[in-house]
Amino acid sequence: MKTIKIIRLKRFWQVLAIIVIDAVFFTETNASSVAPIVLVLGFVLLMLTSYELLYGLLSLAKIYGLPVRHKHHLSLYLSAVMAVVIALQSIGELTARELIVLIPLVVLVYIYSVYLVAHNRT
Repeated sequence: MKTIKIIRLKRFWQVLAIIVIDAVFFTETNASSVAPIVLVLGFVLLMLTSYELLYGLLSLAKIYGLPVRHKHHLSLYLSAVMAVVIALQSIGELTARELIVLIPLVVLVYIYSVYLVAHNRT
């Protein structure tokens, strides 16, 4: 019965579609011989996959007694951090200094955005 409920979920089909697109795209693409726009599309696809993966992991955290109230915001900000780190690493500009600046900045922006969402609801 629970399997039928899972299959009916819209999110299940979205994740399944992303997995299939990932499998096709990343197995058929050679990064050294494609146009730059294809690399950008691969990067966007990687970030979309990381967002869905983080959202799913935050949803599973509820099973282990850690309910996350703002899963959408947290997974969005974590995937944005991953995007910046991967982009900086790919061009050879990632150092400890960037991480020291990036992580507190993202934490502050996340706290502020959650505060604004909570404050606007009242």
